[in-house]
Amino acid sequence: MSEEMLQVVAVQNNYGQAQDVEFLVEGYQHFLQDKYTVPQIICAIRKCVLKKSTVPTPHEIAEVIDPPAPKVTYSEYMHAVKMRERDYAGFERGGYSQVINDYHNQKDAQND
Repeated sequence: MSEEMLQVVAVQNNYGQAQDVEFLVEGYQHFLQDKYTVPQIICAIRKCVLKKSTVPTPHEIAEVIDPPAPKVTYSEYMHAVKMRERDYAGFERGGYSQVINDYHNQKDAQND
């Protein structure tokens, strides 16, 4: 447990500061290697450093590889509802059902 916490503190609290690079790499491997390949991690790091000047955290790297789903806006939701009311037969072809479901799931997640 203490080794785990040492990795967390070193990687999360000291990112971007001068430190032992080997220890930093070990920390990244510890948190990311079970879920992502090394080429995925390297590509994500490159994308991160193009956007900001600090060393990315494992969380930031994971978000580049697996970005969160885009939020459905209220206007997109209302458009889908109106389309459903107008033409129920074409409703499924336009993906409006998925938009409505995603919006409701999004709202449910906010309430949890």
